[in-house]
Amino acid sequence: MRCEPNSRQYGFGGALRLHKTDEFSSVFHFRRSAAGDYFRVFACPNGKNHPRLGLVIGKRMAKQAVCRNHIRRLIREAFRHQQALLGGVDVVVRLQQPVNVTQVQQACAEICALLLRARQRALRELVC
Repeated sequence: MRCEPNSRQYGFGGALRLHKTDEFSSVFHFRRSAAGDYFRVFACPNGKNHPRLGLVIGKRMAKQAVCRNHIRRLIREAFRHQQALLGGVDVVVRLQQPVNVTQVQQACAEICALLLRARQRALRELVC
């Protein structure tokens, strides 16, 4: 199987994820976020050349594991396509409203917009 030359830039390896509780806590304590109907996106500058993503999808909002995993896949896919625009920012996405199957397209569009808005708010804090 051959890979395209630019396919690496859209990958989602371990370096692009938040793993530890301390990493999540630092993003939450920075307190810069953007909220929509379904998600709240927290952002914090990370001092690296690439963005990192953390997901908080609770059982209270999506009871079935299949639904939680589907939402995670949607968020990761949106992040993969936006990562070149995000720069050196840690991002945590939290589900705050249940998403029905009929609302998936709307939720996907929302997450794309929220990622960029949260990045702007996080970097605005550094400039001031």
